[in-house]
Amino acid sequence: MSADADRSVNLEGNMELKDIVKDWGGFEQLVKSMHESGSVEVEHNVTLTGKSGATRQIDVLLKHHCPPYSYLTLIECKYWKRKVERANIDVLAMSISDLSAAKGVFFTTVGYQEGAEIYARSMGITIHVVRELTDDEWGLPGKIVDLYLQFIQPTIIEIAPVISRVVQIKDPNSDIPLPPPSSHYISATTASNLQLW
Repeated sequence: MSADADRSVNLEGNMELKDIVKDWGGFEQLVKSMHESGSVEVEHNVTLTGKSGATRQIDVLLKHHCPPYSYLTLIECKYWKRKVERANIDVLAMSISDLSAAKGVFFTTVGYQEGAEIYARSMGITIHVVRELTDDEWGLPGKIVDLYLQFIQPTIIEIAPVISRVVQIKDPNSDIPLPPPSSHYISATTASNLQLW
């Protein structure tokens, strides 16, 4: 498979494609939702008339508006059990030309035949495969990863004052002698008034 065809849209988590998409209409809706953003108008299952007068059914139509320019991207979706053939790419290429679209994109769930890949590349059509990740792509230990988190944080058990010095304050404006300091008496003022015992 070429590098272009291996551009895969992978589903994350334990969700599988079969859980999200039940049929081709669901697949088209999935692709539509992948392209919805504020700057692009997205429409599903649109029929347009081309320059040739032929009607063209488009699975997902992107309308890009960037004043003064406006352009279209056509997206074809195939929810098949077989690979996309060159003829399917040709239908999209003809629609791009007939509708004067700027770009064409093809999504499938299986893959592309080699001729389809080569032709898509030559026509400037981007091809994608929407599929489950393989076990190798998931890597070890696999799809399910159990995480056990242990938080370690410091905890304060007790706050207790510890007396390391006893000080006596001498009041320079007083002639009254202060009692000698006891082991439970602590007082503090400015450093110039402190006397250590």
